[in-house]
Amino acid sequence: CLRLNSDSNVFLGKPLKELNLRAVHGINILGIKRTDEILDSIHPEEVLKQGDIIYVQGNQNKIEQFHKMIK
Repeated sequence: CLRLNSDSNVFLGKPLKELNLRAVHGINILGIKRTDEILDSIHPEEVLKQGDIIYVQGNQNKIEQFHKMIK
């Protein structure tokens, strides 16, 4: 799982379908924890927000590269 901390993060405020994370970064988002709620049915229109914890699946190197981008 990875936390989206930076308010200047380029991934924040955009729908997942626009980010195309699987094709571009090689990762899948399996779930999102937002405050006290866990979103386990992720829709392409879902928008990532600052403070979200995202549960991802993918190659370890791809996940590490993506983590560096969202810090």
